[in-house]
Amino acid sequence: HCGLGNALLKQGHADEATRCYQQALAIDATYADARFGLGNDFKELGRGAEAATEYERAISLQPKHAEALNNLGNVLGTMGKIEEATTCFERAVAARPEYLVAHNNLGNLYRLQDRLQEAAVCYQRVLAAKARDPIQQLRISTLCPTVYASRDEMTRYLGKVQSEWSSLAGACEYRSLADLISVANEPPYNLQFFAENIRDAKHAYANIFRDRSTPLELSVSTARIHIGLVITKQHEVAFLRLIWDALKQMNAEEFPLTIFCTETAAPKFRAAVKERAEVQALPDRPTEIEAVVRTAKCDVLYYFEICTDVINYFLPFFRLAPVQCASWGIQVTSGIANVDYYLSSCLVEPADAQQHYTEQLVQANTLLAYQTPVQLPDNAKTRESFGFTNDQHLYMCIQHLGKFHPDFDVLLGDILRRDSKGYVVATEDRYGHGAKLLRERFARTIPDVADRIVFFGKQSLPDYLSLLACGDVSLDAPHFSGVNTTYDALALNIPIVTRPSGFHRGRYTYGCYQRMEMMDCVASSRQDYVDIATRLGMDAAYRELIRGKIQETKHR
Repeated sequence: HCGLGNALLKQGHADEATRCYQQALAIDATYADARFGLGNDFKELGRGAEAATEYERAISLQPKHAEALNNLGNVLGTMGKIEEATTCFERAVAARPEYLVAHNNLGNLYRLQDRLQEAAVCYQRVLAAKARDPIQQLRISTLCPTVYASRDEMTRYLGKVQSEWSSLAGACEYRSLADLISVANEPPYNLQFFAENIRDAKHAYANIFRDRSTPLELSVSTARIHIGLVITKQHEVAFLRLIWDALKQMNAEEFPLTIFCTETAAPKFRAAVKERAEVQALPDRPTEIEAVVRTAKCDVLYYFEICTDVINYFLPFFRLAPVQCASWGIQVTSGIANVDYYLSSCLVEPADAQQHYTEQLVQANTLLAYQTPVQLPDNAKTRESFGFTNDQHLYMCIQHLGKFHPDFDVLLGDILRRDSKGYVVATEDRYGHGAKLLRERFARTIPDVADRIVFFGKQSLPDYLSLLACGDVSLDAPHFSGVNTTYDALALNIPIVTRPSGFHRGRYTYGCYQRMEMMDCVASSRQDYVDIATRLGMDAAYRELIRGKIQETKHR
């Protein structure tokens, strides 16, 4: 019965396989392989919680069942239980050291947690068993830290991987999304935090993958333009907040919309979009994801983010609509040949902006967002509840820690030296590894003031807003400005000091200020940045003047 279930499952007959496994377990409830098979069956059917239960039962019967431990890790990972998933993979490789799939999976989770040295060990183990496998070597090259010790270290990394990726052009052939996901991951998310133009590096990475699938014949509708919007897991809230209120104002007859999202997020989207858009849930199986999007026959596919996960990076490789485009969900180029346009704004792009994109750049005269201002919770926390006093000056930098480029250290040091009552406030990454590295770097680069850079743990939304509202000033990092935090600070009338860089990602707050026609907090030099920040921090009357200007103009 168990063997028949395995055979049926391989043929795609999951419902029939369920009955076979259940029949086997009716005969012998302690049969670990049948528990494992039923777990695989439930996983295939998208019943993740039930799959996890069956894997756990198999493991309780056979504690060193490496496949069950590995598959349980996969299920827990998709459920966001990263620490538990990591433990499963660690147990799997301990149970069977030659089990390469589990080593790869463990490496991927270490990578997610920024435990890059441990990830490299896992990938090297696989590489040693697969002599000269260029794709496995590729996994190692994508281990890009969130926090670097120095700018020189970042420059060396970028030059090294760009050269390596260029040498691998066309090395990986594929016919399906499943092919790609099984062998490779997306390029490093943290590349966007580099100070350099990363277009060539992103293009070199995408160029490694050679399409061997059958080309599709696609044509654009001449009457109604059907737009598909792809939003992958954990990016739904940001999409609804930043983009949806603008899209729903489009003419529904002229521009029908289909939203592609995860099964879990589909009810939330249906409640939010009501009759304005169709919502299509994306299945877990990569081969079915392709089919669902292709069957919708969209004229345009808009990817809210490209490169934040393996699905939203590799799906655009397949020409699933005549036109594919991206926008500032990620503020850098995708590097992918099949992404035709990048939608941006003339308010944030420099004069030479097209050189930063492989896509054709389209610039609007607005910021391409529609923000409902955040509101402080009724029971907002006070400065005292966060451990600060009213006579201290708080410089807020509640940003992704990748934005703390080594060039930022000098600015923070200058501000804190000038303002003896000043404190820089930041929040830790989810697993705390980046914050640990930053503390160590500050202790080395600005040791005399490092103790006045204070980190808080990850905050709930109400506590985050409370903490932000305690600030006197918000600080933009030099190479990557705020976006969500910019809108949040402006909503709370908090001045943001910014110095626009030469790239979109360092100019978003500047774009907001241009729209507001308020340039008081835009710095032209490092010294100007420090002058503006400390005047706002130390001069309460001037700060209130600027807060009043923000109040009057932020609606723009």
